[in-house]
Amino acid sequence: MLKDKISILRSEFFKAEAKYKESSADDRSKIVVLEEKLKNYENIEQEIDQAVLGIGNSSNQDNLYLKTIGMAPTSTQRRVQQAISLAQRLNEKQNELSNLKSKYQSLDRDLQRAKEELTMTQELLSKTKHPAAYLVESLEGKEKENLELKRALSKALNEQDYLKQENNDLQSVAATYDSDWETCR
Repeated sequence: MLKDKISILRSEFFKAEAKYKESSADDRSKIVVLEEKLKNYENIEQEIDQAVLGIGNSSNQDNLYLKTIGMAPTSTQRRVQQAISLAQRLNEKQNELSNLKSKYQSLDRDLQRAKEELTMTQELLSKTKHPAAYLVESLEGKEKENLELKRALSKALNEQDYLKQENNDLQSVAATYDSDWETCR
């Protein structure tokens, strides 16, 4: 009876061992397939990164990268086009922001000059204590100019805030795309 139990246990052991070897071989083949897929995704990601960086730095729409996108699968093509579009838009907005910053600095310098001129005119007026018509007209002109400069400055600051917000939104979208790609790996 003990021999029967041992033979039954041996046969069960051999069955379990064969089953393990079979499942192990299946697992290894699945791993090989998944590793191949991962390599393909990494290659696609590198190509997309190169395309986005290349397109983001140029404004040329007939770029080599755009021509090669036509050969990519639809979802990848759409994803690349979106990334390229966002990169170009971000680049444009950064250029606009740079231009607005320089305009803002110019307006700020003009405003400072106007304030200095206004202060000097007020000092001259107070020293003479004789209101002359030409000084009053000059002062009124400077006040109008100062008011216009303040309005222009306020408008430029509002535009700058808007562009900063849009830049932050675009960077957020770009970060989302980056994290999506990271999860795809």
